[in-house]
Amino acid sequence: MWQELAAEKEPSSRASKDLERLSRTADPLDTTPLGEGARRVFVLAVKRELGNRSGRARNIESPGGRSWADLDDAERAVVRAVALQLAEQYRPRRHRGRPRKDVLDTLILGFADLFARASRDDRHLEELGYSVHARFVRFAHLLLCPLAGPGRAFDLSEVSLIAVSRRWERLALADRKRRRAMDEASTGNS
Repeated sequence: MWQELAAEKEPSSRASKDLERLSRTADPLDTTPLGEGARRVFVLAVKRELGNRSGRARNIESPGGRSWADLDDAERAVVRAVALQLAEQYRPRRHRGRPRKDVLDTLILGFADLFARASRDDRHLEELGYSVHARFVRFAHLLLCPLAGPGRAFDLSEVSLIAVSRRWERLALADRKRRRAMDEASTGNS
């Protein structure tokens, strides 16, 4: 199972590009250029956001439903923001280094979730220890060891205790920064 996950290819960025393009069109409620999956995700997200904000969500797909002209400026901003948010969410993540670094990050984040659930740890994932002696780091190291070695998904140096500890520290600190920025943005917009 882990070999299959480590060998997965990155998803297509077509939906992300379509959604980003849609956010800049004159009528973002016209979802005809979107593929079927992206269209459904966009429509559901817009319905949810408009329903949460205005309390009067209607079917935006049907001819009798909402049109772009029916929306006020605040609702139009919400629709464009939803399109941009979904575009960002579906954009493939590309980082420096080999592509398997992203896979390793994904595996470690998944292991952190499993570890927190199994140990009934109610702390946020970033609060799991990241020293070499932390139980989570040792847990992740033991799960990654069978995937390392010549001809396998990862090099031995990538799954050593020190490497896993450093990777988890970077992931935890990046998540902390991201959450702090989101908190600051939400309090700044209020």
